[in-house]
Amino acid sequence: MKVLGILCSPRRGANSDTMVSAALEGAAEKGAETKTFAINEMNIKGCQACMYCKTHDGCAVQDDMQPIYKELNDADAVIIGSPVYMWQYAAQARLFIDRLYAYLNPDFTFKIQKPALVFISQGNENADMFVESLKKTPLIGLSVQDMIVVTNAKLPDFVSKQPELLENMKQAGRKLVDDL
Repeated sequence: MKVLGILCSPRRGANSDTMVSAALEGAAEKGAETKTFAINEMNIKGCQACMYCKTHDGCAVQDDMQPIYKELNDADAVIIGSPVYMWQYAAQARLFIDRLYAYLNPDFTFKIQKPALVFISQGNENADMFVESLKKTPLIGLSVQDMIVVTNAKLPDFVSKQPELLENMKQAGRKLVDDL
């Protein structure tokens, strides 16, 4: 069993990274193999709308998204973490999500179907402030089992100083594996 972590923050070790790492730790405790990709540290281009993926398996753009596709195909579940910037997922998350287009068939069915957790960190104290717009963003081929929003995360080490919150993230990772 394999659980893939997708880090979509521009800052390593900050809140959304810490959340995903804790959940992956919980998944590993249940016997899952885990692997992590930090989107900000990779050379990933935007979708080129070439439609290659509609008649072939995969994407024509040969960049660092290729190993992610391979791991996504092999994974049993996915955990994505992103901060909220400008009322939406961070640009790194948008880049990753846009490239999931390769998993959309011409008839709008999905080439893959994987359960996913989404962890959001935001400075705003209102947990509902951005959730509806985030939920409307399609994660092609990823079925969001739970979206956990951490509020008041104004400083990059906020989550790491919240032991109860970290335990909740680990529990979410454990549950994800148990539900597979």
